[in-house]
Amino acid sequence: MSLVHGVILTMSDTATQNFKKVYAPILDRPANLRRNINIHNTLIACSLPAELEPSVLDQVKTFPWPDQPIEFQICRIYPASNHYIMGQLDAPQITQLHLQLIESIQPYLAKHFLPKYLDYELKPKQYQYLHTYGYHLVKEFFVPHVSLGKYETSKIRDQEFKQFKQLPINQHSFVFDRIRLDRGTDSQFGNYEQLWTKQLI
Repeated sequence: MSLVHGVILTMSDTATQNFKKVYAPILDRPANLRRNINIHNTLIACSLPAELEPSVLDQVKTFPWPDQPIEFQICRIYPASNHYIMGQLDAPQITQLHLQLIESIQPYLAKHFLPKYLDYELKPKQYQYLHTYGYHLVKEFFVPHVSLGKYETSKIRDQEFKQFKQLPINQHSFVFDRIRLDRGTDSQFGNYEQLWTKQLI
């Protein structure tokens, strides 16, 4: 059993309510299996042995996080793999945080990754990143996004997606005002334990 860790940007209740008012047409539909999802963006996902967890936690705690909430907009809504609908973020600050964070904790990430990633169709550079950063969706492959929906099948996802083409993009600004380090296992996706939280005020 592998321990999975994620450093994520997430929202307070108030920020979540503001987001859900705009994207309720996706988030509240019965076919959406993730209606109660905690809206978040993952800065880095990694698989670490238990003995490295305290060191990574210390690095995350002392990382130079911004003092103010991080603003973003949805710039694109698109169907994604595994029956998801995603919202791509227009947020250069998030990309910059990702790049700085992975370098900060890189010594602990090297050579630690979930074996299933080796079965993915990865580009040569992604295999290199997998062994260097413990994950393949980093650097130029990192796309800031939030999950808006997950569906039983790709057919249902595609039918649902047709309903969302008129939803607003680049019209509303939202904020991530919390940072978390979560821990779980590869088999309990979405049910992680919160190891540390920082509020951005």
